[in-house]
Amino acid sequence: MAINKNIYLSFLNCPKQAYLKVRSPELGAAPSKGDVMVMRQGSEIGKLARTLFDGRLIETPSTEMDRAASETQEAIVEGVECLFEGAFTNGDVSVRADILQREEVGWHLIEVKSSKSVKPEHVLDVAFQVWALGECGLEVARASVMTLSPEFRSGQETSALFVTTDVTEEAKAHAAKVPEGVVRLLNVLAADASPPVVPNRHCFNPDCVFLDVCYRELPDDDATTMPRLTALKITALHELGKRDVRDIPEEMLSARQRLIQGVVCSGAVHVEPGLAEALAEIARPIQFVDFESDSPAIPTVLGVPAYQQVPFQWSMHVLDATGEVKHSEFLHRSSEDPRPEFVRSLAESLLENGTVMYYSRFEVTMLKSLAAQGVEGAEAVLAIFEERGRDLMKIVEGFVYHPGFMGQTSIKRVLPSLVPNLGYDDLGIQDGSSAAAEYRRMLSEGTVQHEKEEIAGSLLRYCERDTLAMLKIFEALVSLG
Repeated sequence: MAINKNIYLSFLNCPKQAYLKVRSPELGAAPSKGDVMVMRQGSEIGKLARTLFDGRLIETPSTEMDRAASETQEAIVEGVECLFEGAFTNGDVSVRADILQREEVGWHLIEVKSSKSVKPEHVLDVAFQVWALGECGLEVARASVMTLSPEFRSGQETSALFVTTDVTEEAKAHAAKVPEGVVRLLNVLAADASPPVVPNRHCFNPDCVFLDVCYRELPDDDATTMPRLTALKITALHELGKRDVRDIPEEMLSARQRLIQGVVCSGAVHVEPGLAEALAEIARPIQFVDFESDSPAIPTVLGVPAYQQVPFQWSMHVLDATGEVKHSEFLHRSSEDPRPEFVRSLAESLLENGTVMYYSRFEVTMLKSLAAQGVEGAEAVLAIFEERGRDLMKIVEGFVYHPGFMGQTSIKRVLPSLVPNLGYDDLGIQDGSSAAAEYRRMLSEGTVQHEKEEIAGSLLRYCERDTLAMLKIFEALVSLG
């Protein structure tokens, strides 16, 4: 089997992840709609980058690597000056290079990334390619990473979208270490079983698709669920033969961590004194508000940079003094700039008194951004959120800890713990990244009208569930107080 850069980079993060990718890929979690969106976005950025060069694309897929490599060699012999997706393999290693430019001596390797800056893992990516290309007989004279420019704004020329950074020195230094790593990787892959890697913080950076495999036989309250417990402390626990939160020595924990450990040990919900008083101070009516937004790498709204959050939807549940609940919502459905109508509709729905409740400060951050962009009405709405707003997550963090939180206070973790009869499993959209992906699909010219309506319905149900969740969490807190 030929080693490629994805397997190698996985190995550097976790040998077990690399083993499972090669030997048991079916055990990995299926990509979410958000994951698929990110992959498509990366493909689009690669295509845009190619428009800046005059080159030949090797279109044969990597599933036919020998054929693709043969076509690549033919192009090189013909004297092609620039290659896109050039394929190289020698049986032991294979590589597809985003862009290769011929130089007087050797080639200039350009790796295209969809981030706004060069990251350490990008250099390791390039380093593997430099080594692999050398193994396949191609000399790399220079190596660069092409990223998105933070200065780019929608409406500018494509050339302004990219920044190219030379990483030749760093990449070649790392490339010298690749052979040793590849030998260790091949030994791992040749084994009859996956290596005994113990889960730690590396499992979540980035999130591994094999988490369920590794955590299946671990206690629910594994040490990695303890917030802010460092990888070094978790490793020290491993050496003591301990994995459960209950078994962590007290001297290793902060006051907050000891509280969490106590809740896990007792199995009882911890409620800080003063919760009832804090909730009683929240003036009604209470407007529970949630936003959904998109942050495309290739912005479509004029004047907006790459990855800037653009809100397209809000939901609001209102709980009045009598206990009556009303719901209102907004979803932008056209390809025009959603920001003006988003702000206008939200401003019209906000009441003149009472409390505006959100979960975490994303909504406030979003409004600050809209105000800074000069969106009409955003400053006035922001003033209401800052004057009468309350963060429900802060109330949870300050007064309650439930064994089911497992070290987290996100709404997706708190809801099933405090309101077990309400969740997201019945929805077609279950997270924010998937909502953004479906929003893009709704606006796509290739989506037929009945599908657009179905997507709109799914988006509305998802956002409505978020604010209903907030309302129900608030009610659960009241009962605990």
